[in-house]
Order: sequence, then structure tokens, then C-alpha cells
Amino acid sequence: MKTRLSNKQNWLRNINLTKDDEFYVGIDVHKKSYTLAFWLNDVSAIDFVMPADNKKVCQILKKCRISLKTIVYEAVLARALQSEKLPVQVIAPGS
Repeated sequence: MKTRLSNKQNWLRNINLTKDDEFYVGIDVHKKSYTLAFWLNDVSAIDFVMPADNKKVCQILKKCRISLKTIVYEAVLARALQSEKLPVQVIAPGS
């Protein structure tokens, strides 16, 4: 049986980022889930919801590090992202 990949899996598998790309990430953090929105070169690339898992978020974003400009979100994920040397900023809700 052939396994079907999700849109997120296809996007992550097929993306070919370079240092010239500008990749931005917004994360909406909730107790049980995270919503991630990716912007690539001033265009909304993809958004998806995933279980709240700091390690998994870091794994996903490390694949995009070459063009990653910054990560913004409104709430404890920062320590995990910072420990992986990912560029992160904490913003207040409603900013």
C-alpha cells in the first residue's frame, strides 16, 4: 500500500532553500497544538497545525536554517529554539 504524504510533508521534502531566500516563521502556541505559518520570499508558503512538540518544531526548522531570517510567536518554545541556535523573537499577543 502506497503511503500518501501530507501537504506539509510534501512541502518540506520538496523545498530547496538557499542562503539568498528569505524564510520567516510565525508560530501560534497552544497547550496541545502549534500552528505554524511559513513565508518564503514575501509569499505565504504553507501553514499547518501540529501537536505541541518543541523537539519536532526544532527538527522541522533546522532543515530550513540556511534561509531562516526569524521566528516569531506569542508565547516557552523560545528556550528550545534558542538552544538550537535558531533566530527567535518573542512578541506580545496583539502586536
